[in-house]
Amino acid sequence: MKINLQNIWRASITAALLVFGAAFTAQAQPRLISPSKAVNTNVVFKEKTFQVQITPNDLDSQLGFVLITGTGQLKLSGALTTANGCCARVKAIIFRHVTGASTSTSTTAVNDGSVRTIIFSETSSGITIFKEQTFETCGNQPVNLTANLDSNEDNSRFTVKIQNIDSWNKTTVSGNMTFRYPTADRILTGQPSIKFDLPQGLEGNRAFTLSPNTPGKLKVKVVFGGSTRVRVTLKKPNGSNARASVEGASGLEFTYDIADADITNGNTWMVNVLNLTDTPADNVDVSVVYTVDQ
Repeated sequence: MKINLQNIWRASITAALLVFGAAFTAQAQPRLISPSKAVNTNVVFKEKTFQVQITPNDLDSQLGFVLITGTGQLKLSGALTTANGCCARVKAIIFRHVTGASTSTSTTAVNDGSVRTIIFSETSSGITIFKEQTFETCGNQPVNLTANLDSNEDNSRFTVKIQNIDSWNKTTVSGNMTFRYPTADRILTGQPSIKFDLPQGLEGNRAFTLSPNTPGKLKVKVVFGGSTRVRVTLKKPNGSNARASVEGASGLEFTYDIADADITNGNTWMVNVLNLTDTPADNVDVSVVYTVDQ
């Protein structure tokens, strides 16, 4: 039996390439993240920056009060530097300020023999540590501190403190920090999520889904190319008009307050755009910002 070494070599090379190709393809695939673990990217965030300057006579730096009315991720980031390459233990702390009111009654006897009941209220407040972490700073140290804020914890004031926790260590620490926090605004994505053109007399619809489905405020804005006029109508999940239609040129904008009764028939709202003139409206873009009441 004659063995063809050339064919065997070709077959071996082909098999090796197939195995390598399969492994490479498997590694090249994007890693899928479960929606339950993915960051809610439609939340609108705000940022506040502050300068850290810890000296031998002043052992901490602090960001002033920030009122947070939304849910999502809090993030404190930046970098700290120690003077002359020295080391220091520095603690980053996010504080939540809790304020509550309690009502008490008091019964008092007066000179005429009658009894008078006086009702008064007392306000109590407290500060809790929402998140903290200690960093060993030698020369230059990145700071990255995150925490998740849920609907039972928002509508509160927060502060941030950077503190030298070893009072005997007189090292100077400086840096710039950014505190990123969620707002109650959500940017809703229309379906279909593409711009569209409207010739004379034609209309287009975009659907928006509320998440969470709670009372709040919708802010609708319609932008397009062309010197024409359009009529915009906001429709509730049950198909009825949420409010009177609005007419105008590009940049047309209006708001609507969502009531409890509006969220009982589903969570998908519709924006209808109708071209009113014989001039086309090009690249019509419908945007909706949903401010959540929590």
